[in-house]
Amino acid sequence: MSFTSFEILFSSGIPSVNVSDLPPLPAPLWFIEFFKVLGFVLHMLMMNLWLVALPLALYLSWKGSAEGKKWAQRIIRQMPVIITFGVNFGIVPLLFIQVLYPRAFYPATILMGWSWLSIIWMLIPAYYGVYLYMFAIKKDAENIPGWKYFIGWLSSLTFILIGFIFVNGLTLTASPEMWHHVWMESGNEVAGATLGLGHALSHPALLARWAIMFGLAFGTVAGWTLLDVHLFRRPNSPLPITDEYRLWAGKFASRCALLGSIIFILAGSHYVFATWTDAAKQTMFSDKMFPITALAACGPVLTAIITCTFSRTQNIFFGLLPFLAQIISLSGNALARQGLQIFQLYGYLDITHMKINWELPSMWLFLGTFVGGVLVIVWMLYTAGMAVKNKNHSHKKI
Repeated sequence: MSFTSFEILFSSGIPSVNVSDLPPLPAPLWFIEFFKVLGFVLHMLMMNLWLVALPLALYLSWKGSAEGKKWAQRIIRQMPVIITFGVNFGIVPLLFIQVLYPRAFYPATILMGWSWLSIIWMLIPAYYGVYLYMFAIKKDAENIPGWKYFIGWLSSLTFILIGFIFVNGLTLTASPEMWHHVWMESGNEVAGATLGLGHALSHPALLARWAIMFGLAFGTVAGWTLLDVHLFRRPNSPLPITDEYRLWAGKFASRCALLGSIIFILAGSHYVFATWTDAAKQTMFSDKMFPITALAACGPVLTAIITCTFSRTQNIFFGLLPFLAQIISLSGNALARQGLQIFQLYGYLDITHMKINWELPSMWLFLGTFVGGVLVIVWMLYTAGMAVKNKNHSHKKI
């Protein structure tokens, strides 16, 4: 880390970093931004599920109807895989933000220190807690010991807390004007060293951003519920997709999508009109950024409309439309966040004028690994789809 990054911490001003003095980027800006956004979208898809679907499943496995308990059991059985994919997808945007903004990301996370490092120590036991509850569900879903149920809730709340720490870290990353205040408040500095107790709780946009993510998460739960109904039906499953369950799942998905769009509209309106500066509004509503901003704003509503329209269909194509709509919604949100982040840090670090030095061996290694991972996921989805097709074909023969 350069001296300039630490200079920010000791000054109430925001000196601009001279990009000509920085090491060149290892790949073009468009390449880095593309995979940063793509990784974030994939991460959000999975992260939304443990943010909202996991606590909903825990509640419904206790107080839900027969169909609600079946949904809860299906989600809990899938959750270890969902968390695995979510954590691995989350590495991608973290890697690329460190490539683009190391002089913003590292000071912010150093100021947060202990809470940022605690993510690893919380993630591992929370992950195993979900496994423990899944095995309890498989063994006897009707008689889960109280302590295992408690572990399930503890894991769910831990994942929510981890997400809140991430929102703090990324908010602080894009707000270098806060660093001096965070450095000096509550004795957070001793002999020139930070105690690592900083946070972004005083930032006016923090809670709004957090609520926006919950709104998006309900839309993802809606899309995933219908995806599960149409795509993840295994022959001889202990939790079969019956007509009664399909009807319940359609109603449940519609309610989740509607609730998510309402939360998003309320939180998003506050986020834009109460926390954005006039310059931010002018930038995000400019001719260049307006289509992306509009997509981010309208995406959850579009997901809700499509979900309510096709929630009861038995056609697999139309049944998957809500999930595809949610992917588009999350993509619009990720693109808008990327544009806003560039604007917020423009005065401190203008990445658009950084030099580029192609590191082809590293790029080819990354692309090869990425393509291999995509092929594995496509194969998994193809296998699940063929299982559904074969089951339907067998039923027609009978």
